[in-house]
Amino acid sequence: MGGYNTTSTYCDFGTKSYPVAQHSGFIAQFDSAGNANWARFMQSNCAVYSIATDACNNIWATGSMGYHCGVLANHTPTIMVDSITVLDTPAGTWDAMFLIEYDHNGILLDHKVLQSGGDDIAPITGDNFGNIYLSGDYENTDPFVIGHDTMHLYYPSEGENIFVAKYTPHITCPLGVDQIQTSQNNIAIYPNPATTELTITSPNKITQLTITNLIGQQVYSHEYNTETVLVNVAGLPNGIYFIKINGSEVGRFVKE
Repeated sequence: MGGYNTTSTYCDFGTKSYPVAQHSGFIAQFDSAGNANWARFMQSNCAVYSIATDACNNIWATGSMGYHCGVLANHTPTIMVDSITVLDTPAGTWDAMFLIEYDHNGILLDHKVLQSGGDDIAPITGDNFGNIYLSGDYENTDPFVIGHDTMHLYYPSEGENIFVAKYTPHITCPLGVDQIQTSQNNIAIYPNPATTELTITSPNKITQLTITNLIGQQVYSHEYNTETVLVNVAGLPNGIYFIKINGSEVGRFVKE
């Protein structure tokens, strides 16, 4: 991620060239050899601040689309992603912050706007349950509303107040995500996420299947003698689980 400050209309990543606008923020993905896979630009003279991945290997980023974009009060800034307007801020916003999500192929999945928080660096992180946490500061915005919570400028003499927020998106791990992760073993785990039944296939006989939760507790164990196993997971709490076949961990799945 970073910023792009030039009068050129294109930016090159390896052998790939992307159209951009001056002062664009960008997110780029490279493989382990340093080759560029894809890049996405926020074409609104704004900055990308922080980046993180979630439990589904999706990419999240925060950035500015207000004060640092040169937008004056009572204007309505927008942000362009690949020449498509995806975000609009309320009139009167001057330091809005965006929250945006891509999958590992660079496909836009989700985007949100906060009415403040965009005038300084805004860190972001994710947990193993798919939740996103972000923080920043807000000013000239009273009240500052996020979800069902309303915050006021409790110390207006200081000019800015800080906030911490949690966002729980719908977990959208694509089908076959663990098929890709375990392709070297030719083991398939699907559907993923699962709601009622999970299918596990292996080129070799499955003699022992064990499922554990994130803290290592065993929630399922059974002996088999087959290459395909169907497991009823309807009674499991929502979350992320790890699968062991014949004593070796082979992948994970999300229960919704």
